[in-house]
Order: sequence, then C-alpha cells, then structure tokens
Amino acid sequence: MHFRRGRPYSAGMELDRRHLVHLSTVARHQSVTQAAQELGITQPALSRSVQEIERILGVRCFDRVAQGVVPTSACRVLLERAGSLLGDFEKLERAAQQLAGSFGGSLTIGLGPVISAGSAILEVALLIARHPKLEIRIVVESASELLRRLQSFELDF
Repeated sequence: MHFRRGRPYSAGMELDRRHLVHLSTVARHQSVTQAAQELGITQPALSRSVQEIERILGVRCFDRVAQGVVPTSACRVLLERAGSLLGDFEKLERAAQQLAGSFGGSLTIGLGPVISAGSAILEVALLIARHPKLEIRIVVESASELLRRLQSFELDF
C-alpha cells in the first residue's frame, strides 16, 4: 500500500489517459450528461469515472451548481497539465502511425513444417499487411536445422 497526501491508495489505481479525457470533457461542457454524450458512454459510467479520479487523487474535482458542474481549483490545476499531456499523447500516436507506415527492411522467419501450415502464416500475413515495406522470407525446416540457422544468425526469428 502506498500513501498520497496522507491517504492510502491502491498501487493499481493510477490516472490514465481515459481519466484525463473524461475530466477535460466534463469540465469543457460543465455537464456530465453532455460530456457522456460526446464520449459515447452513459452518464452513470462517466460519473463513476469521475468518482474514481477523485478517489485516486483524494480531492473533489467538481462542484455541483444549478446549471451543472464547475471544476474545483484542484481540478483546474490538473486540467492545465492534462491538456498538455493529452496533446503529447496525440503527438505520440501520430509519430507511431508514421513509423508503422514507414517500417521496412527484411526479416527471415524460420518455421517448422507443422507450424507453417497453421496460425503462424496468418500472423505473418498480418505483419505484411501492417508493414508493406517489410520484406519477409520464410524458411521451413526441421527443428534441428532451424536451431542451427538461428545460432548462425541466418534467421531473425
């Protein structure tokens, strides 16, 4: 068990991207109902997510008002950082997508005769589809020959 600001919290309970998106969407709409509609989830599910965030942080995130909700001062501080983090997540995803599209080179894969007829071929086909610039060579041999080729670096995998 760990402690945060004098309160115990479970090591498995940590903020994630989903939490930041939920928090910023509720703050932007100042309405849990409207935020839930935008996110495509139910209002009770979003309310539970906000409660989970509050448990993790040990602070109240929103005050209820006649027109909906308004972020507390603690939430506003978190939202400042959340906006930056969410922007970084988007940049990271774009970079990963660009890398996935440009991944190339060659790969030599060794398969046994039984495995080559099974699901491994489907996995190789998916790999080719994801990385069209990747040249894949498949070697079908006995286990002892595959081991020899792997040890002599004739195979990558």
